[in-house]
Amino acid sequence: MNPDTVIDIENLRFRWAGQTQDTLDIAQLQIQRGEHLFIQGASGSGKTTLLNLLAGVFTAQTGHLRVLGQDLSRLSALKRDRFRGDHLGVIFQQFNLLPYLNTLDNIRLPLNFSKHRRQREPHPQQTAQAWLKRLQLADTLLNQPVNHLSIGQQQRVAIVRALMGRPELIIADEPTSALDADNRDRFMHWLLEAAEQTQATLVFVSHDPHLAKHFHHQVDLAHLNRASATESFDTQEVAL
Repeated sequence: MNPDTVIDIENLRFRWAGQTQDTLDIAQLQIQRGEHLFIQGASGSGKTTLLNLLAGVFTAQTGHLRVLGQDLSRLSALKRDRFRGDHLGVIFQQFNLLPYLNTLDNIRLPLNFSKHRRQREPHPQQTAQAWLKRLQLADTLLNQPVNHLSIGQQQRVAIVRALMGRPELIIADEPTSALDADNRDRFMHWLLEAAEQTQATLVFVSHDPHLAKHFHHQVDLAHLNRASATESFDTQEVAL
């Protein structure tokens, strides 16, 4: 495999237990290092399922899925958790910031779960302050409870948290779904600029076709996925 290939999918099929048809059936998908890919799909099309496969939360029944050269199906659940903590930054639809922690402690969370990322981020507070400044936030917010922040401020904190420890891959699951057009476009500008600066590969999924304009690479999951899903599978709540 090309060492610059971050994600390599070949003949991947995934089916929920008890279902009679596949949710995902993807012949091939490759994503290269530093690429920013937008995957569009309607609700129930399998977007979140695909992200959970990329993150190693699920494993496919058949086919190959390699992330950073690692075949995730060959890892135990514990090793997949460790791999995800070491190499992936995740931005959730509702941001999933912890209200009982202040901003800095929320930002540091990925470092708490990964020695690999702690070693790559020896000065987390200084790094957090630098990122907040780049994203036009005052570093005085570091000691504020996150539930005192505006939605726009929480957006940027979620980006900084995903970037801590310089993960090679960032995956974003509909993080703009509740935003108006202006805030949506600002969020996309901040996220893409940050991913570019850290040279991270970005996989962003959304049902919103207006976001495609922000990306050089786009794919419609309906064209990529050979399965003809007739039910909404993405309603199952799974934390990446």
